[in-house]
Amino acid sequence: MQLFHYTSREGLEGIQQSGCILPSKGRGHENERNGYRSGVFLQTLDPNQHSKEEIARDSYRHGGASHLKEGKLDHYLEFEIPETIVERVRDNVYCYAIGNLHLPQYPPSSQGSNASWAMAMVFPVGIAVAAAVVTAGSALYTSAWGSWNRWQAIYNENKLKQELQAIIQKYRSFPMLQLSVQTRNYHEDDMGPGFLIYCKDCARAVTRPSFVKTPVDKQKIEEELKRHYAKHLIDGFKKALMPTLVVVVAIVVAVRWYFIA
Repeated sequence: MQLFHYTSREGLEGIQQSGCILPSKGRGHENERNGYRSGVFLQTLDPNQHSKEEIARDSYRHGGASHLKEGKLDHYLEFEIPETIVERVRDNVYCYAIGNLHLPQYPPSSQGSNASWAMAMVFPVGIAVAAAVVTAGSALYTSAWGSWNRWQAIYNENKLKQELQAIIQKYRSFPMLQLSVQTRNYHEDDMGPGFLIYCKDCARAVTRPSFVKTPVDKQKIEEELKRHYAKHLIDGFKKALMPTLVVVVAIVVAVRWYFIA
């Protein structure tokens, strides 16, 4: 069963040094039939659910206030002890009367300080209200900051697309080039969406992607466009001259074969 042993700071230090809890004369823990008794006294009242005043009144029938003032409830040790080896003194008070309560045999499952109980019990509503205000303020700030970031991202993306569109306008007059701005999603180094110039005739990207977080290198983009246009013209000439070249080669072969024959 879950039981708590309450003690002072000095008592806790002694328990930690000796590795056990010594029996005490149970003044204030008297039983109706047996009077005062010796043993290690334990409580079922949880310090997280009850104030020190409540535990003092329940633990000591006489002198609860003086024990509280002396700090004998400022610290606690929590144990899991079989119910068969403790005796119920009354209500929430149990007595371990076998001798010393050795910590290696029954190691505490937790321990803590109750010094801040009074403040926590006096202002629970204030703490709850403060927590609610902080939570609401944090949520409002997060929402506003997120909206601002989204708006700024959209603005910067549109600005980047407009810069690339302005570059494309210079090459609209070039024949055989159908250029457009397209978006590609990139996640490396958190770069976000990238924008590049795409050639519909070649069905491929002409330039490397430009990102909002990096300035647009207009000179480099124009150089890439010029190289692409030159390559595009060369490829076009090759395609146009190939049939003519085939015809010329065929005529030469025919004439050569005619005269040889």
